[in-house]
Amino acid sequence: MQVNEVAGSLIDRSGKTGEGLSLEMGKSKSWASVIRSPKRIPRLDTVADIADAAGVDVVLVVRATGERVGIVDPPRRARPDLGEG
Repeated sequence: MQVNEVAGSLIDRSGKTGEGLSLEMGKSKSWASVIRSPKRIPRLDTVADIADAAGVDVVLVVRATGERVGIVDPPRRARPDLGEG
């Protein structure tokens, strides 16, 4: 699954409208639909923020063993300028 597809799946999973999620994240109303485009490659911090809005975490796992290496912290939580934190 490509990164933009993962982002789209997380947006759907959030149960929020694309417009609602976009505004929650401090983006333009159409941002969520744009991020799904195959021509877009969202950054990891963006995916972590969308995952947080959907109530899930981005987890790094060692392929060979399944060992969990870490969880990517969503940056929005730490940025008071976006009302989070």
